[in-house]
Amino acid sequence: LEFVDIIRPTLEATLQRSRDEPPGYRVAVLATESAVKSNRYADVLNRYPHRLDFRQFACPGLAEAVEGKRDATPAELLPALLAPVNAWGPSLVILACTHYLHIGEAIRAHLAPGTAILNPAQAVAEAALAYLPWAEVRPDLPVLPSSVAYWVTEAPTKFQAQMARLPLGGLPFNEPNLLVC
Repeated sequence: LEFVDIIRPTLEATLQRSRDEPPGYRVAVLATESAVKSNRYADVLNRYPHRLDFRQFACPGLAEAVEGKRDATPAELLPALLAPVNAWGPSLVILACTHYLHIGEAIRAHLAPGTAILNPAQAVAEAALAYLPWAEVRPDLPVLPSSVAYWVTEAPTKFQAQMARLPLGGLPFNEPNLLVC
């Protein structure tokens, strides 16, 4: 069984993207408090030769706000959470929590003009394809609800409620594809 994490492919995509930039190219990582405390992004990045100026920023409560578990909305939290990021002045911001991908445009609206955002989903998907030699990438084929299954280990009704609240932008979800294990 192979495991593809989010960190290595994301950092490799960052390094590829910044290869022609001058030394000191600033990269900010927006992550949960636990991800920042673990220092995993910095640990993995330091395995590669790089010339990045790299900093992690914790976004306490943002993932919970995306899930609707807080009184404050993401839009209410973002100005204060992103103020230190903007003050530092990164060229690139990595959305290091899967929850943040759902509010990427709101994050972009609160960043300084010209700041690029890296969504790690593409890099992780490409890394996963390396373990599926038989897979053919077909961007012309849509992902249909009948081809997607969600495996939920607990509280399927809670999962369904959360899926209903997220701005999914076309991610297929319907009850028949929900499997409880």
